[in-house]
Amino acid sequence: MPETRDSADRQQNFSARYSDGTYANHYPDWHLEDAAHKAALVRGIIARNAISFQTLCDVGCGAGGVLHELSRALPGRQYIGCDPAAEAIRIAKDCHAGSGIDFQVAHYVGQVTEPIDVITCLDVFEHIPDQLAFLEALRPMATFKIFHIPLELSVNWLLRSRLIAERRVIPGHLHYYTKPIALQVLKETGYTVLDCKLSRIRRRSASVRSFAGNVLRSTIARFSEEKAALLIGGYSLVVLAQ
Repeated sequence: MPETRDSADRQQNFSARYSDGTYANHYPDWHLEDAAHKAALVRGIIARNAISFQTLCDVGCGAGGVLHELSRALPGRQYIGCDPAAEAIRIAKDCHAGSGIDFQVAHYVGQVTEPIDVITCLDVFEHIPDQLAFLEALRPMATFKIFHIPLELSVNWLLRSRLIAERRVIPGHLHYYTKPIALQVLKETGYTVLDCKLSRIRRRSASVRSFAGNVLRSTIARFSEEKAALLIGGYSLVVLAQ
């Protein structure tokens, strides 16, 4: 079905928050604090599957922290970062000057013309209004794709559905997943999943509710991390696909 004017305008309205300062006001460092954790997950899934690569492009790279960590840990490769937010790319170029990373203001893989071995797409497509079209367009652009997908659909979150509504505004998550839903979305857009693994960023919180949630999550995770993700939440899914 062709895209209507209303649909195009709606896509533009959703995308504007990343270029008009709305997103940057809430996340001025563009999640640089999570870069080391995400880079370690990327390195881990690459090593576990013995992936050899020379060119890696991070689609939706933000301020470039993941690429910086990867370029230090896995030198001698070409690293490219693309993001439609000009402010994020400006920060990336300032923070990582001299790193040799090619940062571009662009959707997808920008002006890259040579073959790309690996695309990383970390916490990105849940922000895209038409996630299926985005994923279909991304699939042929590289041999391997690595995704990091937040698993926000949990019993805990459904009981507090106001939080899900709030996340549609900031940080702008428009789609919500469990592990089976995330994998099904990739299957529906033509991907073959080679490997996947649950991940969790552990953060300290002064909130009694957060502390109690962490204790309960950790207790359930001793028996099953998948059950902990489904009941309590707080997990993401790392996926290697072709």
